[in-house]
Amino acid sequence: MARSHGRIQFGLFNNREFRALSPGAQRTYMVLFGQKDVNNAGVLPLMPSRWARYCEGLTEADVWADLAELQAARFIYFDTDSDELLIRSFIRGDGIEKQPNVLKNALKCAELIDSPLLRQVLAAELRKLRRKDADAVADMIEPDPSGRVSEPFPNPSETLPEPLNPSRTPREPRGVGEGEEVLLRTADEELGGRARVHTHTREAQPPTPHCPKHPQGTDAPCRACGAARQAREAWDLTESRRRIEVQRAEREKRVEAAKQAIAACALCDDEGYAGTTVCDHDPDVAERNRRGSALVRAALAQSSTQNATEGVD
Repeated sequence: MARSHGRIQFGLFNNREFRALSPGAQRTYMVLFGQKDVNNAGVLPLMPSRWARYCEGLTEADVWADLAELQAARFIYFDTDSDELLIRSFIRGDGIEKQPNVLKNALKCAELIDSPLLRQVLAAELRKLRRKDADAVADMIEPDPSGRVSEPFPNPSETLPEPLNPSRTPREPRGVGEGEEVLLRTADEELGGRARVHTHTREAQPPTPHCPKHPQGTDAPCRACGAARQAREAWDLTESRRRIEVQRAEREKRVEAAKQAIAACALCDDEGYAGTTVCDHDPDVAERNRRGSALVRAALAQSSTQNATEGVD
C-alpha cells in the first residue's frame, strides 16, 4: 500500500547541519519524504526529472545539485548505477523501529537493495538499532568482519556519539565534510601511518579492509582490522562522491549546452520544439531538404523518361 504522508521530526529545523544546507537542498529533502514510493527502509527510485516538475522554474540540474549537497552532508545517499536513493535515518526518523510489523517489512526491503553503497550505509544504520533481527540483516547486506558495531558515517540528522579518541574519550565536534578525516586519522593511528596513502594519492588500488596480520580477514575481534575496514569504507565513499560529482558536472554541461542552443536558435520555441518535433537547431536543414527533394524528383523523372523511351523502341 502506497504511503499517504511522511513524518518530519520537528527537531530537524534546529539541527545545525540541516540549517547549514541551502534552501534548495532543504526543500529537496522535504520532497523526498513526500514521495509515495519510499519504502519502509527509506529507499526510493532515483527520479530527479520527476522531482524537478514539482516546482515551476526548477530544473533537473538544480535537483542534481541539491542531491549532491544532501549526500555531501550525509542526509541521503544515492547510486546512479542502480538508480536508488536512501534517506539515511528514515527508519529511526519515521518511527519505524517502534512498529514491529513495519520494521519487519523494512528489513525485507533492506535485503532487496542493489547498490553496494546504499547497502553499506543502511547496514550501519541498522546496527544502531541494537536489535538482533536488525543486526542479522545488517550482517547479511554488509558483513562486519571486526564483529563490532560499525560507525563508518557521521550522523548529522540526529544527535549521536562522535567517534572516540584512542583514550576512549569523545572527539571534539566536527563540521560537515570532516567525517572522512576522522576515519582516516583513526585508521592511520591503528596502522602506523599506512592508511592515508591511498586516499590522498588516489591510487588505482583501494586500501585493504584487513590488517597485515589478517590479510584474508578474521572472525575474531581485531581493532586493527576494524580501523582498516573503516579506512576502506572512507576511501570507497570518497571515490563514490567523486564519481557522482563528475557525473553531475557532465550533466550540467549538457543541460547548459542545450539551453544555449535553444536560446541561439530562431527555429524553435523556448522548449526546443519546432512545431511538434524536436528542433536540431540547423537553419540550413530546410534548404537541404528542398534540394534533396528536387534531386529525387529529377532522378525519378529521368528514370521515367528512359523507361518510356525504351518502351517505344
